[in-house]
Amino acid sequence: MRLDRRLRGFAASSVARLELAAAVLTATWVLAWWRAATPQAPVVLDVLATAGGLTGFVAVVVLLVRAAPRAPRRLRSAVA
Repeated sequence: MRLDRRLRGFAASSVARLELAAAVLTATWVLAWWRAATPQAPVVLDVLATAGGLTGFVAVVVLLVRAAPRAPRRLRSAVA
């Protein structure tokens, strides 16, 4: 019963992180589309859009790494 609870908890958090990564990636795409669609935007907005895109990319990478399956703690300590 304990394993089932842990497995469900991992699956729920993993799916939540993957969904959040998809949402951040979509927002980054929208930001990039907006930046390309408005070439006459002020420099400040252009810098903010670029910073937002880079931040979104880093956030997606972090979320995907955190959502990846990992070996159990006992196995990791035995291998190391």
